[in-house]
Amino acid sequence: MYIKSMENKRVSTTLLLLLSLTFFIEITIIDLIVRKNTTPPQPSYTQISQNEPDTAILPGVKGEYDVILKLNPKGSCTYNEQGACLRDVYLKDKNSGNETYFLTEENLLGDSRKPVYKNGLLFILKRVGDITDRNKNWTDELWMYGLDGAGKKLYSGKGITFILDDKADFAAIPYENHSGESAVTGVILINIDDPTMVKKYDIDLASCVPDEKIRRWIGGIELLTWNKNGNEIWGEYTGEYGITGCFWGLNVLSNDISYYQTDYKYAYWYFNPERLVAVYNDRLNTVDADSWNEWRTSHPTYGLYLYLIDTKESVRIDTTSSDEGGFKIVEWVTPDQLLYYASGVKKTYSLKESI
Repeated sequence: MYIKSMENKRVSTTLLLLLSLTFFIEITIIDLIVRKNTTPPQPSYTQISQNEPDTAILPGVKGEYDVILKLNPKGSCTYNEQGACLRDVYLKDKNSGNETYFLTEENLLGDSRKPVYKNGLLFILKRVGDITDRNKNWTDELWMYGLDGAGKKLYSGKGITFILDDKADFAAIPYENHSGESAVTGVILINIDDPTMVKKYDIDLASCVPDEKIRRWIGGIELLTWNKNGNEIWGEYTGEYGITGCFWGLNVLSNDISYYQTDYKYAYWYFNPERLVAVYNDRLNTVDADSWNEWRTSHPTYGLYLYLIDTKESVRIDTTSSDEGGFKIVEWVTPDQLLYYASGVKKTYSLKESI
């Protein structure tokens, strides 16, 4: 009897173990199925190179941005802070003021030749080589970067500047070739999609400034702007204190060049290619404090003028005090409306009032 009871007990224990094992296998299979069909949470991260700041969110193609350059603390400059340095490039939204990191690059220049962001492309100048002396082996390079950060060199030369058409299809670069006392100046036109497609146009200084005495004071050629249609490049020849010797317009389709002489008295600013007008003031051009104070005493006010380049006519826009901050031009908000400040007061001027 005792033996039979023990056998029954063993059978019960065995059945219990089998049931437990079966339950464990079922749970394990269910768990495997659930894991297989469930995507585990992924870590959130931003991939940043060792030189980049902690933000790397690129803006879209649309929108208007100013390009802001900041010295990268991990790098150094080859000459000074205006020279070629390791810099972080940010894009500042003109509407919101928000800054967005774009990229970090070596040898970026920080002088007055400002980089440009247009249609999702960054155009910026680098200086490479030995720049400790102006006669050393160095060169400037115009580079283009896309939203993916990939860069392409478009052109190289010493001391280059550039302007872009509205669609960023072409870059115009001025050039000067000096030989003895003569100089050949003009414009190089580069196709952005294919930088090997280059066209050169000569601009004749003698045609632009017929007076030989004035030509002696002319410093060089400067590019001003493209027109809205993208078929004309406008520039000027300037002399001491930035005084304009003449304006010129190049039609890149017909190859025609128009020249407009000035009286070589003033530095003209904010040229408007759609209306062929520029803006100037009759304030004394000088860097000498004594000369300025003497002039200011006898000129308590001075004027802001519109200059019509084809007729050489001048139209007074406004007058301000010589002691209260003067004029500050902001922009042509439309081809017919100028936005400016007079002694800190925001004002607008319509061309319909004068032409």
